Amino acid sequence: MVIMITASWCGACQSMQASMVEPGIKRALEQTVPYTIDLESPRTLELKKRFYGRKGVPEVIMVTSEGKEVK
Repeated sequence: MVIMITASWCGACQSMQASMVEPGIKRALEQTVPYTIDLESPRTLELKKRFYGRKGVPEVIMVTSEGKEVK
């Protein structure tokens, strides 16, 4: 799973999301389950508590199917 932490006010986040449609990146992501945490969405409150503040936004976290963080 790839977890992408973003926010609508973050210019770098918007650039990162736009690059996800590039062929090379799109191919690499085909083997993963992407999940986006929008820091402004009330639906992601628990995930925000767990992940936000680690390094800032944008941040990409890779986890195994068992939930262990890879990168």
